[in-house]
Amino acid sequence: MMRRSLVLAMVAFGALEVIAQPAGFDLARGDRFRGWTVAGSVASDAGPRIGVVRDRAIRMGSFYAERVQWAAGALAFSTAVDVPIAMMLPANPASHVQCWWRISSGKEECSFVSRPHDAVYAVGVTPLIAKLYVGADNRARWFGSVGAGGVIFDRKTPVDEARAMNFAIDFGVGVDVALRNGGTVASVAWRYQHWSNAETARLNPGIDANLLVMGLRYRRR
Repeated sequence: MMRRSLVLAMVAFGALEVIAQPAGFDLARGDRFRGWTVAGSVASDAGPRIGVVRDRAIRMGSFYAERVQWAAGALAFSTAVDVPIAMMLPANPASHVQCWWRISSGKEECSFVSRPHDAVYAVGVTPLIAKLYVGADNRARWFGSVGAGGVIFDRKTPVDEARAMNFAIDFGVGVDVALRNGGTVASVAWRYQHWSNAETARLNPGIDANLLVMGLRYRRR
């Protein structure tokens, strides 16, 4: 799975390089972007570990708005908001009971799972996104980002003793590539996504996912 994800990312980046514009990819204070992203979970056993549920495949799409707050040479800083719509597929194999090891106590915890064979759907908002761009390449800029917000699932997730409403945090790295018309930016990124109820329910196993994210944004000045 990890190898397949890396191949897909390399193919996507190669395609962007082919169609990228030769002119400079400049950013200026006040630049605004609107667009969308699509994402899918990859390599569930790799990456950071905050939550304990890592076996759920996730598919996500979001609407995205960004504004550049500061730019100077090879560096730029922006803030953004996105509205994600997500689908979390059942565990494989699906079970009416979900168990995990609580790292802090070293004990196993278990809880029932309603409708374990059905996907879980969610909608949310990430109003706090900070993004730092590095580089002044004639076609691309690398970036790192962090975000915080929340999601509401269509039922208590990932177990019945958790909550439907969850907090969300994410961070990641990627590359933006300016396309030929100069007003459109394509991106490929890795993002770590964490959802949890922050101990507001009896159980808080938390959900982790590594996401491969691709998107298009349109510049407005």
